[in-house]
Amino acid sequence: MAFNKRVFYYGPCFYAIDGVNEPFIDAEQMAETLRSVAPVDKNKVHQFFNYLLKELYSFADWKADVAAFSNLSNRTKVKDIKFTEVRIPGYAPAIYQYPAFDLRRSVLFDPYRHHANLNGKSTPVGPGASAAAAKAAATSIANFLTDGKFTEAAAHFETEYQKNTSKPNLLRAAAEMHIRAGNRAKALVHLKTASRQLPGNMKVRKRLLVVKYPFLERVIGENAFPVKL
Repeated sequence: MAFNKRVFYYGPCFYAIDGVNEPFIDAEQMAETLRSVAPVDKNKVHQFFNYLLKELYSFADWKADVAAFSNLSNRTKVKDIKFTEVRIPGYAPAIYQYPAFDLRRSVLFDPYRHHANLNGKSTPVGPGASAAAAKAAATSIANFLTDGKFTEAAAHFETEYQKNTSKPNLLRAAAEMHIRAGNRAKALVHLKTASRQLPGNMKVRKRLLVVKYPFLERVIGENAFPVKL
């Protein structure tokens, strides 16, 4: 239904919405209906998801550990649940704000905060040239991220991808930078290309879906690609 596809349901269900889904009665009725499936009322779908997200569901952040359940399967143990939105019928919603983690404050960026001033110095040559170039590139990316220049960071990853198109993760990194810059259209282009190059990678497909349909983040979850310097 989230992808504007008609759902056929059997028995009572809370998503029995006229113009969106319809009941399954028998095989004959199903065969006849499938010959000409009516389009879904997209406005009703959006209204339904808006109701779920804004009026019905509560949301929380949590940690999950996977533990062995038997010789054949595992089970997930959820812990450290911190509710961010609590909704109870008849009561005003309770919204809790937790301090957002600013990636730019991470200790991972400490090595790049103070870089050498290369003005007036010659370009490194010899065996250490490639390492020096890589370090300089990492420094540039770190500075872009620290300064919030995400479009410039995206351009860097795009240039690197043009040098080696066998590395779709460079496109994934560029897409994340465009997302931070507010340019989802360019991010979608890169993610679609990366998805074609990585057909079996479910993380790319899920990220593509969330960027294309932001409301699915509540269902699929956030799975941003970790950008490496």
